[in-house]
Formats: sequence, structure tokens, C-alpha cells
Amino acid sequence: MPQNIIEVPGWDTPLTAPSGGDPRTSAAWLVHLQKVANRLGKIGQIVPGLVAAGLPVGVPLSAPALNVNTRFTFDASNLGFKQTSIADVGGLYFPIPVPPTGKVQELHAIVGCAVAHADLPALKPQLQLTRLTYTLGAVMPPGPGLTTTTVTQADPSANAAAYDVLHDIAITGAALSIGASDVFLAHFSGEAAANAQASSLTLFRIYAVVSP
Repeated sequence: MPQNIIEVPGWDTPLTAPSGGDPRTSAAWLVHLQKVANRLGKIGQIVPGLVAAGLPVGVPLSAPALNVNTRFTFDASNLGFKQTSIADVGGLYFPIPVPPTGKVQELHAIVGCAVAHADLPALKPQLQLTRLTYTLGAVMPPGPGLTTTTVTQADPSANAAAYDVLHDIAITGAALSIGASDVFLAHFSGEAAANAQASSLTLFRIYAVVSP
């Protein structure tokens, strides 16, 4: 299991260099330099594990690529996108910044509700990870020049109490490879139908986990 550097025993203990002596010959300096080398060695063991497991990539929410039917409004008071209309589930599309290579392993949406629900909405929010692969020289979309791959996860809340508090909608195990001509999108749709509440559901954060 990868370990955070700050969780390594002794990492938060300051190393104090000797006040005098020649760093090349002093026994005190040699002990000090050995301690520094030991800590650097620990970092060398930890960092590859962190990278292999995947690093989080924040998805900027300031400018969605699309706000379907304008069902969501950015709420400056809590810095999230609030669903102000429940006429339908609407939808927010955000580009995911990814490196040139690797795999998108996970996608997460942190959501919560400003108004309590008597019961779960008949149509609960969904999170979708989409990869658009463009093939140069092929017929332009919607022809074979575009291949779409999607992974979808519905809100996992089992009851209204769990739904109303801050919680995570998570896509895991996606393992979508990143190619030079690929575009990745996060699509978040809201709630609607029976038990839905206007100006309640709020999207606070989206982030992906990318591995080499």
C-alpha cells in the first residue's frame, strides 16, 4: 500500500546539521549525511508506489464545456454547481486534463444537498467518464473518425440521509488508456422526477486518478 511521505516514521523529526567541523572528515558530519541519505532512500521507495497507484488530477469546475438545458448554476456562496431546476436531470460536461500517456483509472464527484429530501429522487445523479478517440484520415464524426468509450456510475446512496450529506460518486477500475488523439470528459447529471428538490443538489468537486 503506498504511504504518504509525512506518514513515514521519523520524517517529521528535524535533522540538525553539526555546528562545526569539516563535512568531509568530521564523524558528526558523516553521521548527519548518513541520516539524510536514509531519508532520501525512503522517498525513493515511496514515490514509485504513489505514482504506480495513480495520482489525483483535479478537474476545473469554473467553465463547463456544456450545461445541458441550463439546469445548473454556479453558487458563489459555496463554490459549487447547484441544480436550480429539476425539470430534467440536465448535465454538466467538463474536460479532464490528462498527461500524454498513461491510464485514467478513476473518476470521482463530491456532491451534497442544501435541502433535505424526504426520500431518494426517482432519478438520482450519475457520473460518466467519456473518452473520445479521433482517427485522422477517417470520416469525420459521427462517422468512424470518432470512437466513444464511456463508463457510468449512479449515485450509490442507499437512503435520503446518506444522499443529503457530502458523499462521493466514484468510478473505479476504468483503466482507460490515454492516446495522443484522445479527449477525456467528465459528465455529471443531476436529479429529477419524484422526491427531487430544486436548488439542493450541489456538485463541489470532480477529480480523476491517472496512472502511468
